[in-house]
Amino acid sequence: MLALVFFVFPFQGCETSEFNKDAAARVGDKFLLTSEVKQMIPKGTKSNDSLQIARNYINAWVRKQTIIQHAEKNLPEDLTNFEKKMEDYRNSLLVYTYEKELVKQQLDTVVTDIDIQDYYENNLNNFELKENILLSDFVIFNPEIADKQLITQLLQSDSLSDRQQLEEYCKEIEADYFLDEEEWVFFNDLIKYIPIKTFNQENFLQNNDFVEVNDSLNVYLLRIKDFKIKESISPLDFEKENIRMIILNQRKTQLLERMESALFQEALKSNKIEIY
Repeated sequence: MLALVFFVFPFQGCETSEFNKDAAARVGDKFLLTSEVKQMIPKGTKSNDSLQIARNYINAWVRKQTIIQHAEKNLPEDLTNFEKKMEDYRNSLLVYTYEKELVKQQLDTVVTDIDIQDYYENNLNNFELKENILLSDFVIFNPEIADKQLITQLLQSDSLSDRQQLEEYCKEIEADYFLDEEEWVFFNDLIKYIPIKTFNQENFLQNNDFVEVNDSLNVYLLRIKDFKIKESISPLDFEKENIRMIILNQRKTQLLERMESALFQEALKSNKIEIY
């Protein structure tokens, strides 16, 4: 069993530890100094509050040290030797920090549309769709306060002025809407907003370009402008950001490999490396 002795502060008028004149507490051969405890008490704290803060801190320290010393006593040496682990961690952190600063300073982060187009065309087999996607517009509105015929007419139009009018009208009647010419969305994400019931998404997409759904509160109008079926090749517009990140990661890897190779060759030339 671990020896545990608790000491109150000298300023309370009691004797201090015979082992350490500045001791506030001891667990085994570890001492908590009164000066350390005093540092935890904010200046200007009232006397009663100071004593409570001190007691809480001492109790917490004693409990922690008790556990630490018990663990040290009961764990085998190979599990308590952290020097190698700490060295490995420090080295990993050192390399990571250096590489991060190198990338920040030297990585070319400009990825042009031509870069993206070239990568896409040269890696088409890597862009097979796992889900159905579509280009669509939709409006969700309360039929009691909205002109359904007007919304339908504007939603089906390709005119920019009609599109602007539809957006303004949706804001006026506080309708939920999604009007984006370029953003592809997953079919499974779309049905989170529009309660479409279908057992075959592919057939649904192939046989519908304008859909109306009703429930007790709202009317849902959906215009499907284009779609791609899963296992087909994903469109470039859908993959642009993904390709941009792939290109940047490739550049980062190449930059770090060049750095590592250059440092190795420099060390060889300057006789910093010897392999026995």
